[in-house]
This record gives sequence, structure tokens and C-alpha cells, in this order.
Amino acid sequence: MSYQANATGTTDSGRFVQSSYGFPGNFELVVFESGDKLAHYYRNNDSSQQPWSRTATISNSASSSGAILQSTFGIISHPGNFEVLVLEGTNIVHYFRDNSNGEWSRTAIVSTKATGAPAFIQSDFVGTPGQPGNFEAVILEGNNLVHYYRDNTTSGFPWHPTVVITNKATGPGSIIQSTYKGSGSSHGNFEVVVPEGNDLVHYWRDNAASGFPWNRTVVISNKVTGPASLIQSSYLSTEPGSQPNFELVAIEGKELVHYWRDNSSAGSEKWNFGATIDGNAKGPGSLIQGNYGRPNNPGNFEVVVVDETNSELVHWWRDNTNGGNQKWTESVVIATNVVG
Repeated sequence: MSYQANATGTTDSGRFVQSSYGFPGNFELVVFESGDKLAHYYRNNDSSQQPWSRTATISNSASSSGAILQSTFGIISHPGNFEVLVLEGTNIVHYFRDNSNGEWSRTAIVSTKATGAPAFIQSDFVGTPGQPGNFEAVILEGNNLVHYYRDNTTSGFPWHPTVVITNKATGPGSIIQSTYKGSGSSHGNFEVVVPEGNDLVHYWRDNAASGFPWNRTVVISNKVTGPASLIQSSYLSTEPGSQPNFELVAIEGKELVHYWRDNSSAGSEKWNFGATIDGNAKGPGSLIQGNYGRPNNPGNFEVVVVDETNSELVHWWRDNTNGGNQKWTESVVIATNVVG
């Protein structure tokens, strides 16, 4: 997770997932190392020692950290493939790992005018029933945060730019597809957080409305110094019709902080400060909710962040079991002297 300054801010966004390998599922991440390398690391969660290992160099031309997901490509014959987007100069490049043989391949250039790290998801938009859902990306191009998608039903898998979400972006965005659905819609809305100066702003796309309009909502924090990492957790109110909470980690100076939004009431837009996770952060963090603690409790929160001490990539976690104090705990150093 690079904190590499450029004309538009930092070049980082999240790059951490829990995969379907093993039980409770390995942690997988991509790390921006010195020498322009983007490398894949994983934590073996089948082992009692839970060791982190470096597996392969994905790119030798990286200009930022990357974004990783596990797609539905390859299922059912083998675990879904890993998909990565990474900045190389001004190009956002797509790589994938064929999880039938573990080989990484470079495929397409998504954007040729990018200025920051990408973020992407696989959505439930499917052109042909039974085919993989589309990829959805948000890419920083100057001060424009642009939404792209890849049609995963058309030969050649073309990427398409759609609209500029904001023309005031000063860093990369983070995107999810939430459980919020408009009347009669089968698709959850897209949710994005992006820095605009020192403001961290929430946008959402109404996936039930004609033209799929993007809407600006609230400023979550007015003191961010880089991008955030957004998820929707399993924390859910008992109120009828409520949606699970939004959770994010954001960088404010040297502090990596946690915010959350209570989605239990209709129209709720209030974000709440949770805690300071790391007081010596060098750059933004990446957040997931793992399956540790499930099924009887909400899965724990897991974070990776680069700490200023020796540019260490550090793993933190929060115990979300019932009765837990929800304290953030520093786990291990995954790698040292990393760029991000």
C-alpha cells in the first residue's frame, strides 16, 4: 500500500482479500515492493502458525500498490482465479492468476491516463445468465475518478469507461456493491469513498434508476491525507428492513482510523469514529471482514497497513466475538522495507 505522492495525492487503494483456499480461507494480498515490483503474499490459515509467504512477482513495472479479488472464473473445476489491477506508469493493467495451475498472466490495459492506484470488485451485473459477473473499477485520472466496467460475457472481455464520479478527487477511490436496492431492482447499489482534498466523501450509484446516476452524500472526515478502504460488514440491527453497517479505515496524518455507519435507519448518513488502529502509519490501510468468529459471531476485522518503522507491512485485527472488547490488536510484520 504505497504512500507515493504525486500531483493528485497518493497512489494507493486497498489490496487484501480472504480466499477460498483452505479453511477458514487463506489471506491473500498484493504488496508494492522496492524495485517497481508488485508481489503476491498469502497467509496459510490452515496452519496453526499462520505463516505469511511471498509467492510470486506479478509485475516488474509497478508504480503503485494493486487491487486484488478472487473472481468466479474457473469455478467449479478449481478455486476462482485471482484478478489484479495495478498502475504501471500511466497505465492500469489487468493481471490474473489461473488457479488451476498458479500461473500469473498479463492481459489488458484498462486506462492509459491513470494517476493513482485502482480499486475494483466483481458485481452481480451479468450479460448472459450463468456467465461471470462484470468487473467494476474506479480509476483516478488527474482529478477525475472514473468508473470502468469489464463485460465478462463478451468475447475479448472489453473494458469500458462510463462516467466521471467526481472531478475533485485528490486520491484513489474504494468501491463496493452494497445490499441497498431500489424498488424492483435485483442489483445492489455501488458505494464509493474518495478523498477530495482533506475531505473523505461518500458517493453511491442507484442501480435501479434509469441511467444509473451517481449521488454525492456526506463528508465522512475532513482531515484525511490519503484514500480509504470501504467494506459492508455483517453488523446488522434487528430493526425490520435495516441494512448491515458500512465500515472503513482512513489515513489521517500518521493515524490509521476506523469509521462506521449505522445503516439501521432509513436515510441514515451519520458516520461514527471507531478507533485509532495505528498511530504511526506511513500510508493507507486495507480492510476486510474475515470469517474468524463465524458463524456464531460477526467475523473479525482484518487490516494491513504500512508502518513508518522500517516501512513494515503490519497486520492488525479486531476481535468481533460477543463479549469481546473490540480492541484492535497488532499481529505480525508481514514484510519489511516495502514501498506499500
